[in-house]
Amino acid sequence: MKKIFFILLSVSFLFSQNYSTSLKSGEWIHSWLLCGPIELNSTPNTTVDYRHITGFETDFLKSHGGEANLKVKPGQVENIGDIAIKWKAYSSEDSIINLDKALSNKAEVAAYGYCEIEAEKDTLVIFSFGSNDGARVWLNGEQIFDYYEPRGVTPDDDQIPV
Repeated sequence: MKKIFFILLSVSFLFSQNYSTSLKSGEWIHSWLLCGPIELNSTPNTTVDYRHITGFETDFLKSHGGEANLKVKPGQVENIGDIAIKWKAYSSEDSIINLDKALSNKAEVAAYGYCEIEAEKDTLVIFSFGSNDGARVWLNGEQIFDYYEPRGVTPDDDQIPV
């Protein structure tokens, strides 16, 4: 079973492929588990080579395996500072998940999205998605993508062979 995990920064929309399903080529993920919003500092991070805003580098999920080895279920609570945030199931009828409607329309926030894709065997596929601003993607515990610049969402903006 393949696991896909996103941390999204200051997003309005997310496009990608589903939470616990099998996919066919050309399909997108409709169902996700979402957790957020997580407020971040709007000051640019100057201690690393790239420009995620301060807080984006923080693994807020350490108590449940961390970003690279997450174990999550609907209703699970993440205690982030003194705030408790629940994972909730979310479905979209099209390829764009509007996180403004699903979680919050605040800027300078992060959100986590989680899904599982079942594959009968190992095979090379192109994982395509887009994000509004920064994003990170993990596949089977390995970080495979990190984008930090501001942008609007465009489906298939990013394509990664996995």
